[in-house]
Amino acid sequence: MTDTITSRQVNGAEYPAVGSYVLDGSHTHLGFAVRHMAVAKVRGLFTECSGTLELAEDPSDSTAWSRIRMEAIASASAPLRPSIGMTSVSRSTA
Repeated sequence: MTDTITSRQVNGAEYPAVGSYVLDGSHTHLGFAVRHMAVAKVRGLFTECSGTLELAEDPSDSTAWSRIRMEAIASASAPLRPSIGMTSVSRSTA
């Protein structure tokens, strides 16, 4: 029988075990909140995302990768929905 390590202690803090983890899209929630016109808070979420986590022995050496489909946005704010499009989203290649 093999023991599976599910967590570890680093400098008194608990971290998941070292390894690669894939985000499960059906159990992942990626939400946001922004201020509109400095008055109202608008909340929404992206309904399609994926990603991986590479947890290193030293937590500061760990990396994360994610892919968010910008067209897959959901918001209860009707005025926000028509104004969001690929032309209104800033993209970074970094």
